[in-house]
Amino acid sequence: EFAYDAKMTIDQRPGASAANVLQIESDLLGVTMDLPEPFNKTPDLQKLLSLNLALDGTQQEINGVLGEDLRFLLDIDDSIITDGLVVIGEQDSSMKQLADNDTAGLAILGSIERFDLEPWVNLITSMGNANESTSELGSTIAFVDIQSDIFSLYGEELPEVSFRMEPSSAAAGWLTWVSSDAVQGEVVIPYDNDYYLQVDLEYLRLPGDEEDEAESADVGAGETEAVEQTSAAIAATDQVRGRDEDEEREDPLIGLDPRELPLMLFETDEFDIGDRQFGSWAFTLTPTGVGAEFHDINFDFRGLRLGRDEPDEAFEYLEPHFSWFYDGIEHNSELTGVLVAGDISGVLEANGYAPSVESDRAVFVTELRWPGTPAFFSSEHLSGRIDMRVDDGRFLRDSGTGGALRLVSFINLTAVFQRLRFSDDLLRSGLAFDEITGNLDLDDGLLTIEDRLVISGPSSLYQITGEVDLGEESINGEMFVTLPVSNNLPWIGLLTANIPLAVGAYLFDRIFGDQVDSLSSAVYTLSGPIEGLEPEFKQAFGSPDTAPALPQ
Repeated sequence: EFAYDAKMTIDQRPGASAANVLQIESDLLGVTMDLPEPFNKTPDLQKLLSLNLALDGTQQEINGVLGEDLRFLLDIDDSIITDGLVVIGEQDSSMKQLADNDTAGLAILGSIERFDLEPWVNLITSMGNANESTSELGSTIAFVDIQSDIFSLYGEELPEVSFRMEPSSAAAGWLTWVSSDAVQGEVVIPYDNDYYLQVDLEYLRLPGDEEDEAESADVGAGETEAVEQTSAAIAATDQVRGRDEDEEREDPLIGLDPRELPLMLFETDEFDIGDRQFGSWAFTLTPTGVGAEFHDINFDFRGLRLGRDEPDEAFEYLEPHFSWFYDGIEHNSELTGVLVAGDISGVLEANGYAPSVESDRAVFVTELRWPGTPAFFSSEHLSGRIDMRVDDGRFLRDSGTGGALRLVSFINLTAVFQRLRFSDDLLRSGLAFDEITGNLDLDDGLLTIEDRLVISGPSSLYQITGEVDLGEESINGEMFVTLPVSNNLPWIGLLTANIPLAVGAYLFDRIFGDQVDSLSSAVYTLSGPIEGLEPEFKQAFGSPDTAPALPQ
């Protein structure tokens, strides 16, 4: 029950054609309005309701105001809304002017300070579950056209978003078009929440934090030829990395509960967080009691693809899949699949690393997990495994960036080339290889090379063993270099500083060169920070099978 004032005007003149008018006013104290904000109301709050009902048989015209920001004009025939207008927020035009259009049905338009998508989706789908009122509502409403200052999308806030909704019996839901600098595309909101929310976007650009913007600067360096810009970008990244531990990077999706996400078919041509670009994505999302599962996942992340290439029998096949776990306190993420790239140098540069390796193809059989949400991927705490193969490429000479780009290689092979006194022509063109293969095991950011990482070329062989601390960006291992003797005599003497040994190797090659594959080997120690690492000569004529075990 609630208090109200009512006034009834009845035209009793003979032959009167004017409709009877009922006027009602109330502050709605004691009334609950269980609607999403800003239209919700608790019983203790006042919200002015003013109605003017023109009654003419089964036909009614209702002109009303609810609160300060909602006006409506409705035409009703036999208890069904046949035409009308609902205006949210302030409008320059009068209700009559706005209502004078050829559109049949109810039009809802206006502006709102904040629009939260999730409660409205829940409201629409719950109405559909309860009865057929949602589809009936769809036959009544012509369209919804709203401009929101803030558009809240499952925990993410996007500024200045316009959206338009129209009912569609063919899609069994509401066709929705969203447009802004942050998001643009089409969404189908189903009448029934047993169906999937369908999202097909041109782009989605979520806000990031300061470190996202700083780290993205080195990604932008992959899109420019200006080394100066690259250096400045990485310098900015280094400044961010030098912050105190108290200022660690925040997880941009930490406030999102994946258990509460809707069933969703998602696709976007472009996905960004802050200034960090994550490429194009598609997946099917199913929430669970412990998080959310992503099936049919495929993406192209800065040249690294998942789920977009035909399976190759030469590699183990893993179904592309992603799991996002959340227990109400901590987030954890797991990725499984076969990652594929063409020229790996483009992938490296797009991610802020020196394009030190070129290739025709690179394949990574991947099972990875890390603490945090999917957006909080960090090598410092990675666990799992990566089986890799990179085909037909070359290691490139240092491009002269002066350390502006971070080395992705475990070692700086340029330092090895220079120490071996390879020709300038070779250094300029790079060292060719047929393939790089290796099985990598990861445990909380500590990468262990299982057996060895092998770099094989037409006339050379490099084998790397040991461990890499991805958090500290340091290595403790060894490299075994094998090259033809006769073609590389200078490097033997240089490595060993032992003239008799060099002469002996030369004589061995001259005497037995036609009968054996004349190869010579040396062992390097790899120890210390990866950045600027120069391998130290340990011994000549070693091999991974005969070399002493690494110190623990």
